[in-house]
Amino acid sequence: MRRPQALVAVMLTLGVCACGDPRRDFVGSYGVSGTLTTTLGSRQTTSSIKDESLEVVADAFDSDKLYLDFDCGLSGTMSDEKSFRLDDKVCPAYADDECRYLWHFNNGQGSRTGDDAGIGLSFRGTISVDCSDGSSGVVAFILALKGTRLNEPLPGAGVPGGQSLDPRASGASLRGLLEGAARDGLR
Repeated sequence: MRRPQALVAVMLTLGVCACGDPRRDFVGSYGVSGTLTTTLGSRQTTSSIKDESLEVVADAFDSDKLYLDFDCGLSGTMSDEKSFRLDDKVCPAYADDECRYLWHFNNGQGSRTGDDAGIGLSFRGTISVDCSDGSSGVVAFILALKGTRLNEPLPGAGVPGGQSLDPRASGASLRGLLEGAARDGLR
């Protein structure tokens, strides 16, 4: 009785593999650049982001999921063969020497750009900031990035969903830019 079930499972797996996985077009290491816009009340600030790195990994257990090696392990769900939407996520709160941060990614999308080696990303969300000097607030952010696939994988790329909050981890410099903009917005 088990042999027919195993045979059906193997045939289904081969059929899925033969059709292709559109996530393959996203998976890889990217060099990204773009803009970061933060808003606190009526104050809006835009800054440039250049030559940062980002890793995209396909989930081995869910055929529609991608993971982005950024902050606390963001995930996306495929919309169609050329785009995905960022899943809503509240990251665990953490603190540095001056402030405590709570990130909420609540909107976003990614798509292939003109050629198959490019990616376009747009993330939106908020950062709740509470600093030891008494300043606090909620800063909205929009992160718009375009990237080109790198030939070599990033050193130390994380396991899907297992990204670290260690400032030396991949994506830490993007996080640092956002946190700096959030602190500046409170001043």
